[in-house]
Amino acid sequence: MLEHCDRRCAKTPQPSKNDPASGFLFAVAQRFAAFCSNATSLFRTAIHNGSAHASVYLHGLMQARHRAKNMERMEEAVAGADYEGLQHFMTDSPWQAGPVMEHVALDVSGLLSGPQCLAYVDETGISKKGDKSVGVARQYNGRLGKVDNCQVAVFAALGAAERVALVGARLYLPQQWCEDPARCKQAGIPVEDRVFKSKSTLALELLTHLRGIGVQFAATALDAGYGKEPGLLRALDDAGEVFVVEVHSSQRIWRDDPWPAARLPGTPRRATGKLHAVGTAISVRDWAEAQPPEAWRTVALRQGTQGERRGHVRSPLQPNKKPPGLRREVNLEGLSRSENDWN
Repeated sequence: MLEHCDRRCAKTPQPSKNDPASGFLFAVAQRFAAFCSNATSLFRTAIHNGSAHASVYLHGLMQARHRAKNMERMEEAVAGADYEGLQHFMTDSPWQAGPVMEHVALDVSGLLSGPQCLAYVDETGISKKGDKSVGVARQYNGRLGKVDNCQVAVFAALGAAERVALVGARLYLPQQWCEDPARCKQAGIPVEDRVFKSKSTLALELLTHLRGIGVQFAATALDAGYGKEPGLLRALDDAGEVFVVEVHSSQRIWRDDPWPAARLPGTPRRATGKLHAVGTAISVRDWAEAQPPEAWRTVALRQGTQGERRGHVRSPLQPNKKPPGLRREVNLEGLSRSENDWN
């Protein structure tokens, strides 16, 4: 396989033998060749072997110019690459994407697993011009911050410190697609997949699947698009998952157990009317503004495209106190906010 790697790299300028970086680059080439070799069985079927095209495609991702990693540029950069062969490999070849993604997820888990490893779930939009791509519709595109003609997918990634890699994906199929069998058939969507699923359902499926195949992570992080979905959060809690979610400042919360009290003995059922939560809910904004200044501390969150991102974290005041009778403990002591929140 290393010989194939050397041959495919023929169009890329090679380092000089006197270059001190040559040994490092050769070691990288060896590891990359081993990576390609370990995945070849995933692209073979009883009557078809797409492993050669898979290897070419992986080399193309490494060798084609930055921001030009399409199949035309891959054909120019990789020795032995064939545009039509790559196109068939990506669109019509019978290999299954699921096992490939599972293979990647387990590899990443082996490299990153530990107390610092987190699972991140988020969605992104892929802008499209036409109406033939599966799931394309006029819908919110988070990358652009507006409604756009696009596909939307929910992704899962594992990360530890500054290392991160994708480990799963689910394409969001809008309701209008699910209600149009002819369109789904034309796009090649299997009948069993023509069922509408919300983005929070797709997120839960991703996390459940990762746990099911043995991927290890200490906790899950989700943004406010999922923090407003109580069904998802209850499901994660019931599964014993540790998670942290963003919430909108307008979202209403309870500091004490809000679950309705049981009906008093002898009270007519009709007299109770609709069930109401016990206590009074307040907005996250109001709760945060009511905290004393000394309860917050500033921490560096991460490096962003415009420099270091900082936030304010509420220091635990009573870390071991749990209100009696609370069905699910909501820990607001670890609530964080960005510097511009609440303004």
